[in-house]
Amino acid sequence: MAITPALDRDEGGAPDQLEPGTEFVANSRAQLAVFRSNAPVVAYSGRLGSAKSRTILEAADFDCWNWPDNRVAMTRKVAAHLFGSTLDIYLSEVIHPKMKQCWKPHAVGGAAMEYPNGSRMIWFGLDDPGKALSAQYGSAYVDQAEELDEHEANAIEGRLRLRRPPTPREDGTSDKLRRRMVYAFNPDADTHWANRRFGFKDMQEKGEWHRSIYTQEPRQLLNKLWVPAGQLLAEVVIAGPQDNVGNLTTDYQLRLSEYKGRWYDRYVLGKWGSFEGQVYDCFDAARHVIDTPPEWEQWGGYPPPTWRRYRAVDFGYENPFVMQWLTLSPAGAWFLYREIYHSRRLVSDHAAQARQLEADELATVNACVERWNLTHPSDRMEPLKRLPFTMSVSDHDAEDRATLEREGFVTDPAVKDVTSGIQTVYQAVSSDKLFLLRHARVEMDQRLKDEGNPTCTAEEFSGYHYPRTPGSSEKTIKEAPVKVRDHGVDATRYCLQTARVRGDLRVIRISTSPRAEED
Repeated sequence: MAITPALDRDEGGAPDQLEPGTEFVANSRAQLAVFRSNAPVVAYSGRLGSAKSRTILEAADFDCWNWPDNRVAMTRKVAAHLFGSTLDIYLSEVIHPKMKQCWKPHAVGGAAMEYPNGSRMIWFGLDDPGKALSAQYGSAYVDQAEELDEHEANAIEGRLRLRRPPTPREDGTSDKLRRRMVYAFNPDADTHWANRRFGFKDMQEKGEWHRSIYTQEPRQLLNKLWVPAGQLLAEVVIAGPQDNVGNLTTDYQLRLSEYKGRWYDRYVLGKWGSFEGQVYDCFDAARHVIDTPPEWEQWGGYPPPTWRRYRAVDFGYENPFVMQWLTLSPAGAWFLYREIYHSRRLVSDHAAQARQLEADELATVNACVERWNLTHPSDRMEPLKRLPFTMSVSDHDAEDRATLEREGFVTDPAVKDVTSGIQTVYQAVSSDKLFLLRHARVEMDQRLKDEGNPTCTAEEFSGYHYPRTPGSSEKTIKEAPVKVRDHGVDATRYCLQTARVRGDLRVIRISTSPRAEED
């Protein structure tokens, strides 16, 4: 569809009311920059209500109309959210009403809008992409991109290799297919991978709203050819504080005015930065949430049989029940490699699932031990009779602990000192001694997901925070994190703190040095 640049506008100003699907008027310099950019990657950040979703939807629609037979991806972290708010904007504000008959919610390869010129806009969530991520695209757009981790972002960018001949124009010229990745971000912590890559916070501190990122040195490509320095890699665009204000209703602006402090800075002013009260402000999902270590492959994807294993349990029913399996490497690094994170199930049901998971692990590891012995006769290992658990700890709930014990899982009450335990976990995270495997969760709890709650421990870390209420003393704040969405981080704290305080009960320390005994 046609793009009408509002060149006489800077920030703010409302476009005329236009019939959906006929024309879109870019009402700010940020929107215009996103439309015009031919950079391989466009990173677009702005406060709530700055029309980021509408902007990328209009741009994706333009890509479909302007290049016949194009393939455009429209995605978001969670499919339910994409097919809720984002799709509603697209169908009600972007396309012409007559185009709704071209919407194919159950098309092969993902829900799609079929355009008359042969282009397709494919819609999918990254939590359930189906065959969508195996396709090739000319351009891709991600709404609420702050929800993605860097691994997911790279997976999408790797699909932008659609090849199409240049499109002939009426004036005798032709247009080469615009191949680009466009992210729309709500501001997040300055430790977020997007801020490290695109420098949003640095731009805001320097008063910049637009920045181009270029290669700094020559690079050799896969085809062995060299390209000189100065190649455009990305354009970064930050919406202004007045962008789209003319289109915001009074009641919506009133709700925004209710935000205070750091919430106002992030959601109304659009500033990037960590919340002052974040408990684990050293946690970085890009660094601490990892794939299975390559050295585990010879053990079927599990920790080596000689590594110590630990269980930690936080009971719950309406809130999720969490059982974690952690391992400690010889170098002193913790790995959370498996977890049950599910609500509304009996403890006995969780125990049955855990028993099967451990039986599968034991059988797999022992099969690998047998293969090891065939190739290492001089370094033979004995098969495991059971998994080498050093410690199994849980919350102090007597009834649930008793149920778990009847099911064959004996646990000790965890050391639950909150302040000291948080310091122990903080030290492990900040020193890169705690890692969470990306696929540790064994099963998705759909209810938690649909309600927008964390579905695994990794999703809890960034949101675990101290309360900030008027009159709160610093001492009170530090000792009492908000008891919300903390079930996985609590279980991790139980494990690390109990291991630190009680030590490995299998180790007998022998010393003949009086000084050592004092230590």
